[in-house]
Amino acid sequence: MDLTRIGVVITEALKRGASDIHLLEGHPPFLRVYGELNTMDHPPMDDAALNDMILPMLTPEQKETLYKCKELDFSYRSQKEFQFRVNVCFSEGHLAANIRIMAAKISTLEALALPPVV
Repeated sequence: MDLTRIGVVITEALKRGASDIHLLEGHPPFLRVYGELNTMDHPPMDDAALNDMILPMLTPEQKETLYKCKELDFSYRSQKEFQFRVNVCFSEGHLAANIRIMAAKISTLEALALPPVV
């Protein structure tokens, strides 16, 4: 499967200003917006949906590591201006993922309006 499904979740997360995406079996995707967890208007995901959404982000080597170690941390980029820090693991025997949204370009102190002392 292509990345359309994770792309839809990522696009919605960016529109809502989310900092994190949480994918868990039996639940719709959760988005963390200003510290609050909100569910997306999406049906609860089963194992097949999670596999279709998460596994295409991984290389064959990463998949091997995931199944061997039962957890994997990696970076992922799907859109030019954003990159994602991803943790994939098994939760109660089901694949799950936590995705942190990060700007691909680091802002300067001046752009952030921080004092030079920082």
